[in-house]
Amino acid sequence: MKKNITIIFLLLITYCNSQVFESYPLTSATIFQPSNFISFNNKMYYFARDATYNFSLYATDGTTGGNQIVYSLGFAFSAFPNDAKFNDFKVIHNNELYFIFNNTFYKTNGTTAGTVLLRSNFNNAKFPISYNGKVYLIGADNTNGTELWQSDGTASGTIMLKNINNGSVNDSSTGAGSGFNSSLNPHFTIFNSMLYFVANDGVTGYELWSTNGTSSGTNLFKDIRLQAQESTIGSQNGFGAFYNAMYSSSPFKVVNGKMYFAANRMTNIIGSDYFPNDSFVLYSTDGTIANTDFVNIAVPPGSFTGNAPYNFLYATSEKIIGLSEYNNELYVSNARPARHPYVGITDPGIYKINNTNPFYRVGNLFIPNFGSNGVTNDAPHGAMYWFNNEFYFIGRNTTTSPTDNNYYLFKLNPQTETFTLLSTVVGASTNPSFNGYLLAKIIDNQFYYYKDATKDVFVTDGTVSGINQVARNSTATQITLADQNITSDVFSLGAIDNSLYFNAGISFGQNALYRIFNANLNNDSFNKASFSIFPNPALFNVNLKLSKAIENGDLMIISITGQVVLEKNNLDGTDFNFDVSNLSKGIYIIKLSDEVSSFSSKFIKK
Repeated sequence: MKKNITIIFLLLITYCNSQVFESYPLTSATIFQPSNFISFNNKMYYFARDATYNFSLYATDGTTGGNQIVYSLGFAFSAFPNDAKFNDFKVIHNNELYFIFNNTFYKTNGTTAGTVLLRSNFNNAKFPISYNGKVYLIGADNTNGTELWQSDGTASGTIMLKNINNGSVNDSSTGAGSGFNSSLNPHFTIFNSMLYFVANDGVTGYELWSTNGTSSGTNLFKDIRLQAQESTIGSQNGFGAFYNAMYSSSPFKVVNGKMYFAANRMTNIIGSDYFPNDSFVLYSTDGTIANTDFVNIAVPPGSFTGNAPYNFLYATSEKIIGLSEYNNELYVSNARPARHPYVGITDPGIYKINNTNPFYRVGNLFIPNFGSNGVTNDAPHGAMYWFNNEFYFIGRNTTTSPTDNNYYLFKLNPQTETFTLLSTVVGASTNPSFNGYLLAKIIDNQFYYYKDATKDVFVTDGTVSGINQVARNSTATQITLADQNITSDVFSLGAIDNSLYFNAGISFGQNALYRIFNANLNNDSFNKASFSIFPNPALFNVNLKLSKAIENGDLMIISITGQVVLEKNNLDGTDFNFDVSNLSKGIYIIKLSDEVSSFSSKFIKK
C-alpha cells in the first residue's frame, strides 16, 4: 500500500482498569480542516484542503499508509457553510455516495474513476434523500429559483421535477421565484409510499406538500394555516403553517402509523379558535387530508384545573426541538401543553404521546431537551440518542439552581421514567459556539460525546463511574508533542472499525484529522471469522492465520504509546509468523491490511 503519511493519527495510549485515556496527534503539513466524515465502503471518507485551499474528497482505512485523495474538488474558501450540517449535503443511494460541494452535485462509488459530476452551477442544492429509486433534493439552475429536483444517477437524468413557485417569491441568487428557502430544512420524509415536504407555491405560503415522484403527482397536500396574514407571502420568509425559521428546527417523525410534525395553525377567528400567536403546535396525519390536524387528546379528569377545551402540545420561541420514539410511543421534546385561553400553561419538558392515551410530562424535572445535532447519523436532528435501552440528551440542571444556564448530559429510562444526570457541563448558553445540541457517536457499546465547554471528547458505558476522557485540551506529561493541544471546536464525529474520527484545532495551526483507536475495545469479535492470533499472550513468536489470502499486504505492531514497533510490507498468503521476543512486556495492537481487507486485534507480550 502507499506509504504517504498524510493524516493526523490519534492513538489511545493509556490502558488501565479505570480507562483514563490520553491521546496525541502526529501532524501533517499537507492536509487542513478535515470535516464531514462518512463511513462508506469500509473506509472513512472526509473533505479537506491543501495549503492553497484546493479541496478534495479523501478516504482512509486508519493506517498511516491508507490515506488517499479520491477526487479533487477544486478551490473553495470552506468545504461547507459554517452553520451547515453535512447530512444536509449528502445521501447514500444504491451503494453510492451522492454529495454536493460548492454548488456542484456528484456521486461516487468510493473510487476516483467512479466519481461522476452530475450537475454544476447548481445553486442552493441541498437536502438530498433517497426515494422511489432516485435521489430527490432542492436546487436552482440559471433560469429557475430553488425548486424540487430528482436524479437517476446520470447527468442527463438530473432534472427539475416541478417548478412549484413560478415567481411570486423572489430568490436572491437567481431573481426567479422559489418553492423553497434553501436556508430552511424542507423536512423530506417518506410516509405511506409518498415523500412529504414543506414548500411555498407563492399563494398559500409555506405549507405541507407531497409527491409520488412524478411532476403531476407533486401537489399541495393540505393548506393548514388558512387565513392569517396570507396576503403577505411575497417576502422570502413567506407565511403559511411553516411561516418562519422556527419550523426548520422542528423535524418530522413517523411513529405507529402516523407522521408527526410541528406547524402554526393560527387563524385569527377569535371566539371559535384559539392558538397562541407565533407558536408551533404538534400535528399528525395518517396520510389523508381529513385526518391531518393538531393532536387533540382528551385530558384525564383532574389533570388540569378549569375548563380545557384546547388540549394540544405547542412551543413558542423555544421550539419543539426533537421527536423521538420508543415502543410505538412519541416523545416530544421541549413542548408544553395548553389549557384554556388565558388561563395559563404547564411547564415545558419531555412529553409522551401515543394513539390511545393522553399526553403527559415524563418525570417531574424541568429539563428542556436538546437531542442530536444531526451530523453523525446515530440519531436524526433533534432526536434523543438511543443507547443501552435509554435516551441520552443534554439539558439544564434546574434541580440545583433555576439560574444555572449550563447544560449537562442526562439519560432517561423510558420504562421507569426516571432521569439520571451523567456528566458535568457539556456546554453553556453564554458560549456563542454552543448551539444547544449534543454531538455524540456510539461505537461498540460505548457512548462518545463532545463537551463544548472544555473542548474535550469523553466516553461512557452509561454509568457515572464509567465516564472517561478520551481526548483533552490540557497538556499531558506523557504526550511527546505536549504543546499540540485541542483548542478549537469539534464540528463532526465519524466512526468505523472501532475507531473514532474527529476534526479539531491544535495550538500551532489549522484544524486537523484525529483518530482514536481504543485498545481497550475488543476487536476480536469483528475478526474471529477471518483473523486469529496465537499464542496470546506471546513470549517469543506471534502466529497469524487468515481465512482468505492477502496480496501485497502491510503489517504494523503498535504499542499503546502509539509507536510502531514492528512493520512488514509486501506480504502474501494466509499464514504468518513474527518474532516479538525483543518487545517489552505490555499490550500491543497488531494490524494487517491490503488494498481490500483490514484485520486488527490486540495481543499481550509476556
